[in-house]
Amino acid sequence: MLPKFLVLDDCEHFLELYERFLTETFPGAIVKKAINNKNAWSILKNFYPDIIITDLAHPGEDGYEFLVKIRRDPKKCSIPVICISGCADALLRRGGGNGEQFNAILTKPMELQILTDCIMKFLSC
Repeated sequence: MLPKFLVLDDCEHFLELYERFLTETFPGAIVKKAINNKNAWSILKNFYPDIIITDLAHPGEDGYEFLVKIRRDPKKCSIPVICISGCADALLRRGGGNGEQFNAILTKPMELQILTDCIMKFLSC
């Protein structure tokens, strides 16, 4: 089965990089890209990804607010969500009042092998 990803980042450049990385690392992978939370929810109406990859800081609702909504949606709450952010330390201090947590938090810059290993861990579950 081909892996399916939703990538959420407010930077078009990073979206393109993630798409290229994912399709080269996982040939045949289906990658949907969202520039903001509203766009991501629109995609999620008809697409059930195996993994969601999101940045933390973006305009409007941030990646954490996106996570909270995912965790509260009975149809989507079990999707692994990986946060990739340059401000992961702040995220670790933020904590969720209702226990909402990312499945993994990776700090930019990072080696792509770290992301690959993280994805493989969730795809093999």
